[in-house]
Amino acid sequence: MDTLAPEEKGKLIAWDPIQRKEVWSVAHKSIWNAGVLSTSDLVFQGTAEGYLVAYDAADGTELWRHNVQSGVIAPPVTYVVDGRQYVSIVAGWGGVGGRSVRYTDQRYPGTLYTFALGEKEPLPTYPLVERKLIDLEVSADRTGLAQGSQYFGQYCSRCHGTLGGGGGAYPDLAYSDKSKFNSFHQIVGEGAFLPLGMPNFGDRLNAEQIEAIKNYILSSARDLRARHESQDQTNRNIH
Repeated sequence: MDTLAPEEKGKLIAWDPIQRKEVWSVAHKSIWNAGVLSTSDLVFQGTAEGYLVAYDAADGTELWRHNVQSGVIAPPVTYVVDGRQYVSIVAGWGGVGGRSVRYTDQRYPGTLYTFALGEKEPLPTYPLVERKLIDLEVSADRTGLAQGSQYFGQYCSRCHGTLGGGGGAYPDLAYSDKSKFNSFHQIVGEGAFLPLGMPNFGDRLNAEQIEAIKNYILSSARDLRARHESQDQTNRNIH
């Protein structure tokens, strides 16, 4: 890691090109945020945390924010119809920076939101998705799990991210349902999910290696579940 860049965080910067210096800035949790819309008085930007925010263009003071329920990577647009001004934004999470991590509890469908002064339409509602860590037996020794960890890091983590991290546009495999693991070899080694964008690794991984990855995921989910239960018990004892 570069010691001069210890944290991966994003920043919205207002830059004076004449003076060649920063005028104001706003820090973000993620490096993966939306493009901006600027007017003479305002700067609008969507964030990975699921908000459309308006700032004072002169000094960066936050003037307004609205929860659009999903991380945003598209820039807002503004337009006038019959003398009335609108601001629209597409909320949706994905792209290379959003494939394995997200900053909202849920991942909602891509949604187009339009705003105008004085309007108070209710937000669309989406059902909450209940996520449970996979709970299946694991039959592997320490050596096998270490190999599975190595293969997972080499072939899987680039898209699926750290197990237990929550996932992004691609799912966190620790929270997959049992049917996926019953078909694990077909999915990974035979391309069963190729139409959904999941590559066929049959030319790179043999059956033993695929099984090692499967056992590593199941073992990690087991460890995460034990950790969560321990934390819940600690919290109950505190309260």
